[in-house]
Amino acid sequence: MSIPNSDFIAALNLKFLFYDNEKSRYVGTNKRISRLFILKVVLILKIIFYLCVIVVASMPASLTAESLRIAVASNFKSVTHKLKTQYENIYGANIQVIAGSSAKLMAQIIHGAPFDIFLSADQEKIEVLYKKQLIIPETRSIYAVGQLVLYCPELHCNNVECDLAKMNADSVDTLLNRKDVNKVAMANPKLAPYGLAAKQVLEQAKLYRKLESKWVFGENVNQSFQFIKTGNVDCGFVAFSQVISQGADTKNYWLISEDRYQPIKQEGAVLSQSKNKQQAINFMQWLAKRDVQMFIQEYGYRSASAL
Repeated sequence: MSIPNSDFIAALNLKFLFYDNEKSRYVGTNKRISRLFILKVVLILKIIFYLCVIVVASMPASLTAESLRIAVASNFKSVTHKLKTQYENIYGANIQVIAGSSAKLMAQIIHGAPFDIFLSADQEKIEVLYKKQLIIPETRSIYAVGQLVLYCPELHCNNVECDLAKMNADSVDTLLNRKDVNKVAMANPKLAPYGLAAKQVLEQAKLYRKLESKWVFGENVNQSFQFIKTGNVDCGFVAFSQVISQGADTKNYWLISEDRYQPIKQEGAVLSQSKNKQQAINFMQWLAKRDVQMFIQEYGYRSASAL
């Protein structure tokens, strides 16, 4: 059998083997060489470890931190997406927005849905979760106050567009009694705060039962708005923020005075089950900042400080 060349033997030594000419076979290296090799390996592994630590530390927070999962009421969905972009750009966070009716989101939280923050459309749902010890009490805060409008995008008066901006409490009776106003959408008053507010306005005008055949109830205010957009109804009671996001003409909606319904206090909180509590707390604190509150007001909400 021929003797392997020196390069081959060197390669074998890295594997703790060498070629024994007398025995014509490979045998283990002596202990001295093994210890030296182990020290080298340990040193190399340490260097690799510290390099990994440096690389991870220099990575953006959005890549190293868990996503912040925010469950939000449907009426605040579009604003939340705008806030998400701002927050991610400033702090390098990674935010996921899950929108739906407050009642359904609350039910999901009770059954263990992995959310970090819940931005409800009212205070009632947050209170329910508080009693079940599913939120961190000190993080509760009113992040916005909703405003209600009656929106009729394609209504005409004597072949001329009606100017709903000039409406008052008396003219709403005339408007909703019109023959060409067959269906009027609103969120379910039993489930949604905007639906409850619409009911309060109509009851005050003594129209809720009188015109009940015209009402079309959506699961939430977002669905009610979809009924209007698709032409399935003639008018609808929706959130002011929705018509602003739509870019609606002021002639097409009536901003209803706040004294005609109970304030729609939209409350939020960090959930007890959150796996990202500190980042969630940071977001709620950021949401309460004056400049952020002013931004929210631009999209049809009032600040909690105005109450």
